Amino acid sequence: MSEVTKKIKVFVASPGDVGRERESVKSVIDELNTTIAPYKGLTLELVKWETHATPSMGRAQGVINSQLGQYDIFVGVMWKRFGTPTGKAESGTQEEFQLAYEQWATTKSIRILFYFCQAPFMPRGLDEIAQLQKVVEFKESLAKLGLTWEYSSSAEFPNMRVSRILCKRVFV
Repeated sequence: MSEVTKKIKVFVASPGDVGRERESVKSVIDELNTTIAPYKGLTLELVKWETHATPSMGRAQGVINSQLGQYDIFVGVMWKRFGTPTGKAESGTQEEFQLAYEQWATTKSIRILFYFCQAPFMPRGLDEIAQLQKVVEFKESLAKLGLTWEYSSSAEFPNMRVSRILCKRVFV
């Protein structure tokens, strides 16, 4: 086994309705760090606003963006919620994607992975319908920029998509 020589930072961005998927990304990274990564001289670090940001004054999303720093892989996940407006974008996830996309467009130094859950649900009000509409519109806008992936349920997310893609993106 070789010494860890390079850190790969993986940032996960999403609204609050895909908490299981966010935890799945953590589990996948933990598993890769105990199996393949050490043999490749790598370590993966999961970057989330919950763990990498601290309280500070200023526009909340701006504070988060400034504290997260640079990362190598952006993992975006959405289902039925688009999120809360930030003052610069219609949601924190959208603003985080825009920053990642600008970096990719400028340097091509970042990998961007975006996933959309296709699990059925019944909206209970106009707010949930409006949120879903924004998700669909965002997904359509991303389709013009690149390839996104769909998954059928939270249970499918880590096994069928994330671990396989991270292995291809990091270790190949």
